[in-house]
Amino acid sequence: MILKHAESVLLYFDEPKVSEYEILIKYNPTIINKKIYSLQEQINESYHLNVSHTVCDEVSGVISVSYPLEKLVIWIIQKQDDLDRFKKYSVIRMNLLKQILREYTKQEQKEVMDYMRSNGRIKAYETIDKLQKDLYKFKYSNRNNSAKKHSKATVV
Repeated sequence: MILKHAESVLLYFDEPKVSEYEILIKYNPTIINKKIYSLQEQINESYHLNVSHTVCDEVSGVISVSYPLEKLVIWIIQKQDDLDRFKKYSVIRMNLLKQILREYTKQEQKEVMDYMRSNGRIKAYETIDKLQKDLYKFKYSNRNNSAKKHSKATVV
């Protein structure tokens, strides 16, 4: 956001660019791989929840505890669907990032990769600002084009 002075009032205007946070979370291959790995580990570890185990309680004594199988199956299926959806959208975002970075010079590509590897600590301001604006253009122009196609399809 940019703060602009208009007569005696200060107004905020949105800049047409993607936030740095979104670049680091949604377009960073390192973060995406870590998230996929942790979700996969969570799903794999949940298979063992239906096996009963004993727990000692001061009030009830020794109790055998297990998670209901039906609920566990539903939860695992939902998490697997979430993981597949996340992978699908991550591939789309990575392809968009690759498409944009192809137009950059080798030095700019290196600066973007250093920025992502360092999780935003190493920053080439002009290059990252250019990336933010380019991502915004591609992201919202594609969204507007698909909305126009969808509206044409519903009219016909």
